[in-house]
Amino acid sequence: MEHPLTRRRILVADDNSDAASSLGMLLEMMGHEVCIVHNGVEAVEKATTFEPDIILLDLGMPQLNGYEACARIREQPSHKRTLIVALTGWVLGGGIATVHGLATPARFFSELATAWPLTTMVTSIPVEEASSPANVLSR
Repeated sequence: MEHPLTRRRILVADDNSDAASSLGMLLEMMGHEVCIVHNGVEAVEKATTFEPDIILLDLGMPQLNGYEACARIREQPSHKRTLIVALTGWVLGGGIATVHGLATPARFFSELATAWPLTTMVTSIPVEEASSPANVLSR
């Protein structure tokens, strides 16, 4: 089922500036308002001021990793129901067990065991349904 595009405020947090910029440009081309930060501390701070609908967090960031940043963002009353999705390249290096083991305690929206098409994720997940960390995305 095709869903109409809803403009969303998306926070991208990734220490790889090329990856963050590319993802940000793609999301902006899709019509979204995007804010980019490059470490976990900035992600927590910007979540407060930018008030995103969706947060895409790299797991392996400096200063504060994605797991810790997610936990701190979830402590903010306005982000109890915000869609937070883990981004990682660790899966390619055999780190999928780490992702599965920590996604729920960190309270990410979902554990991503396989690639999830970005356009599908952004256009088909209503923000209102992002409240349960037990939700699992599937293709």
